[in-house]
Amino acid sequence: MRRIFIVGISGTGKSALARRLAEKVGLPLYHMDSIVWSSNWTETEEESIRAALSQIMTTESWVVEGWIDAYSKDILQQADVILYLDYPGWLAAYGGFRRWWEHKGKKRPEMPDGCLENFDIGFLQKMLLRKERPHIESLLATLPQYNIVRSRSRYQTEIVLSDWTQKAHRTAAI
Repeated sequence: MRRIFIVGISGTGKSALARRLAEKVGLPLYHMDSIVWSSNWTETEEESIRAALSQIMTTESWVVEGWIDAYSKDILQQADVILYLDYPGWLAAYGGFRRWWEHKGKKRPEMPDGCLENFDIGFLQKMLLRKERPHIESLLATLPQYNIVRSRSRYQTEIVLSDWTQKAHRTAAI
């Protein structure tokens, strides 16, 4: 597995997991937040997003994490595996609140300048009610299902991560 895409609703820990995975298996990491957002929470034009994703696809290996939309379809099709963090809403809301608490008033590492972490009760409710899930599900339904790994808990994700890193280290030793 040289091309991994991590998706899930907000607050599921995609960025933190992707950092750990990329470091453990030695793959370059790309955050959709840094592609989709420009300074001060300005959304990037779709043409620029597609160009950035096309550039990533020219490389032989990567870990990409974050939000998916129609512009993500080509890179999702190129992924060896799509890890779908399909966690319960309460866990996502907890993760979103914890993220805000840790970074309140500051920029997260994967965000562009000026994108400061602020508390938003509406966004917290969106995570709790998993309102992003139907969008993600509809996009994933258009892709081959053989390479989608759905994890419903952090425990399942840790098992998957452990398995992948063991395989990566065995392959590197050959």
